[in-house]
Amino acid sequence: MKIPQFVRYCIVGGFGAGVQSVIFYALTRWFGVPDYVTVGGIAFPWALAFAILGALASNFFFNKRWTFGDK
Repeated sequence: MKIPQFVRYCIVGGFGAGVQSVIFYALTRWFGVPDYVTVGGIAFPWALAFAILGALASNFFFNKRWTFGDK
């Protein structure tokens, strides 16, 4: 049974949310990266930025391979 493309896209998106959560948790809890670093009164969310990049990379890879791989 073939899974419809939209369903595969949604599954990959949900997986990406999980990847982001796991990376953010690991960086803040296990590796001690602070949630925000304030420089000159501006808050930079380093841990969140790296978590988003990890989710973006995983979503790109799985969408390219699985969701849209048959095209």
